[in-house]
Amino acid sequence: MTTITRTTLALLAAGALALTAACSTTSSPGSSDEPSPEPSSTTSPSPIDADPPAAGDPTPIPDDDPRLSDAMGSQTFPIVEWAEEGTTLTVMIGGSGSAACVPAPVGATVESESAITVEFTPPTGDLMCTADFRVYGWEFPLDGEVDATQGIDVTVEGMQEQGDPVVVPLAP
Repeated sequence: MTTITRTTLALLAAGALALTAACSTTSSPGSSDEPSPEPSSTTSPSPIDADPPAAGDPTPIPDDDPRLSDAMGSQTFPIVEWAEEGTTLTVMIGGSGSAACVPAPVGATVESESAITVEFTPPTGDLMCTADFRVYGWEFPLDGEVDATQGIDVTVEGMQEQGDPVVVPLAP
C-alpha cells in the first residue's frame, strides 16, 4: 500500500497552485495588453446584417406562393400580372430547376403611358441545366406610376442570350 505523506501532499498542492496561476491571465487568450483596433470599413458584414432589397429592386416570390403553382399549367411564359395596380408587376417565367440557368431580374422601367420594359440578365457560360420544369417569379416595382385601367404592353428583355424580347399585353 502506498503511503502519502504530508510533504508529498504539500508539494502536489503547491504544484497545482503554481500551474493554476501560470494558466490564468487578465486578458483573453491570444490578445495583448494593447487595445483592440476599431473596425475598419473593409470589415465584411455578417449574413444576418444583410440589407433588405433597395427600393425599386425586384423581389422574388416565395416558392410556396400559390401564384407560382397556379402558373405551372400555363402554356406560355413569361406571365405578367399586376401585383399592385399601376405600381408593381408580377413576372413569372418557367425554366430549369437549376438556379444557375435562370435569368436574373434587373428591374422595370415605365417607357410611356402604355409601355413598360422589364429587364433580365440572361444566364451565360457553359451551363448544366436540368430538364425538370419549375416556375420562378418576381415582383417588380415600377419607377413611375401608370394607369392600370388601360391596356399596357410589357416588353420582357434578356430572357435568353441572343434572344428577342417578348411583348406581353397587360389587360386593364
